[in-house]
Amino acid sequence: MIQRIQSIYLAIAIISLIVAIVLLGSAAVWGAEDGLMRIFGGAMLACWALSAVMMGCAIFAYLNRRKQMKQVRWANCMIGLSYVFLAAAYYVVDDGMKNISLPSIALAIVAMLLAHLAWRNIKADEEKVRAADRIR
Repeated sequence: MIQRIQSIYLAIAIISLIVAIVLLGSAAVWGAEDGLMRIFGGAMLACWALSAVMMGCAIFAYLNRRKQMKQVRWANCMIGLSYVFLAAAYYVVDDGMKNISLPSIALAIVAMLLAHLAWRNIKADEEKVRAADRIR
């Protein structure tokens, strides 16, 4: 499990999402005066938390690579959905970006890239197993 590089990618992505949640949670949700900003910030936090949980489950689903690929893909979609909420906060809320910390956004992008790298390596493992099954 740990010797597979995609597990390391996913673990680093989870850590970066947790740090992003802490950075964003302190600034956007609890520091916001506007109710809409709290809603959008909370939605972003929920997307990132759900994504981190899905990536954590994907680490332990190493015996079923297809399920693992689906979990990582959906976790990546949840991070992408959080950017939809970020864009909505930017356009709907006056001064919507003043409470958003840029390092949290950057860490979520890093997590998204690491999840994609993990997905590529899981797919490569699946192709290697299929090739070995064809040879037998």
